[in-house]
Amino acid sequence: MIRHTLLSSAALLVLAAIATPSRAAVSTPPSAIIPRACDRLGGDDIDQVRLGQALLIEAGVLPSEFVADELGAATPGLSPNQAFERALIRKLGLISIGQATYRDSDRTMVIRNAIWALEVSLRASVGVEAAPLRLSALPTGPRWLFQSESPTWTMRCKDAPRVTIVEELEEGNPPRAFAIRAKPEELALTGRDARAAGAFSLGVERTRTVLDDGTNKTVTAFSVNGTVGLRLSGPTAPTATFAYARYSLQRSRTTPAPVLAAGTSQGDGDTNALETGLLIDTELLGNESEFKLFANTQVSITFDFANDSSRGRLRSVIRPAFPDRSLLICRLGSYEIFREGAVRTRCGLQVEVEAARVFEQGRTPLGNYDDFLAIGARGSFELFVPTAGQPGVGLLAGVSYRRLEVLHGPFDRISRVEAQFKHRFWTTAGPGIDLGISYVRGRNEVSYERENVLRFGIGIVL
Repeated sequence: MIRHTLLSSAALLVLAAIATPSRAAVSTPPSAIIPRACDRLGGDDIDQVRLGQALLIEAGVLPSEFVADELGAATPGLSPNQAFERALIRKLGLISIGQATYRDSDRTMVIRNAIWALEVSLRASVGVEAAPLRLSALPTGPRWLFQSESPTWTMRCKDAPRVTIVEELEEGNPPRAFAIRAKPEELALTGRDARAAGAFSLGVERTRTVLDDGTNKTVTAFSVNGTVGLRLSGPTAPTATFAYARYSLQRSRTTPAPVLAAGTSQGDGDTNALETGLLIDTELLGNESEFKLFANTQVSITFDFANDSSRGRLRSVIRPAFPDRSLLICRLGSYEIFREGAVRTRCGLQVEVEAARVFEQGRTPLGNYDDFLAIGARGSFELFVPTAGQPGVGLLAGVSYRRLEVLHGPFDRISRVEAQFKHRFWTTAGPGIDLGISYVRGRNEVSYERENVLRFGIGIVL
């Protein structure tokens, strides 16, 4: 039995009724009701409560309000859900045979006509495998839907393959409407690139050491790094536009607290920064070209909480790809397959230009510089070994090196090495999960703080 909740019904009603303030004059055909009732239930049986709620929502009626006058008094021996379900079926049945109304004659007629149309559609579905909602047996009587709480027939939704997140990431599909990745430039990835994208990671480390005097010293480190993005452009738009937020946290504390020099604290060198902005990703060279070129532009504001500073940032990334040309050990921007798919490798290269304007100085690593400008590149190598015979499931190892020459700012250059070794699998609910170790050394891309961290953690990618 499908259970009713006010929150889910209200949310469905908002989605169904947002286009028009009133549905009283609009017909509600089975072609609109059945897909809603069978949503995510391909091949499963549904009951009259599920079908009735879908009918009401398509008619612009909140199910909880529809039965409100029927639930005024407590019903002995019934739970609230059971009382709701009984009242829903009873009232729909009475409206069907003309013995009850809801609010006004127009809306009552819409509900009654929808019930009658469903009866005609379901009668015709008996024995038809391709029917979107199939009735198990012909009922008796002219009016039979919602006339009994325990009917002699059942209803089954048409078999439908359940689309997994991995299938949504196949080549040719648009970027996900909501994505969780490691870096902003990965939000627009699709196909195999998306399945191997970096994950939003969480890491915790705790090290206990026994000192010479017999006391314990405990060092606890905690890290969060990743990006979430919401696609603003349409699924078929040639240019993908995202609103995104990227967060980076790296903190380490020692217990008992060590004796530090005056004016210093354990928080010195922490990273705690949030970057929010817009991202535009486009393909500069079309699909007909063997050589492909992608451009990714990010406009953002960074809030550096650890240093009480903020700045605006403009970043542009140019990424070339030669997906059909082998570079002996890998392909540029695409996987090279070895040993009949048992091992896959990929190389990556991107050119980066980064500019920043400091809004609030604080203790920013940029020092007294109000402006910052750098240009450079990042190279990467990835190795993927499938382990389960399923797309995107396996061992993933990689290393990347980023180096930017600073044209204006407090550093001569910015460099960063990242390495990882992890196992990735995809849950039935959708997201991919990573378990593994990673190592980073160099300046953080969001805060510019120096890092030198080896950590074990868990990641999520969507």
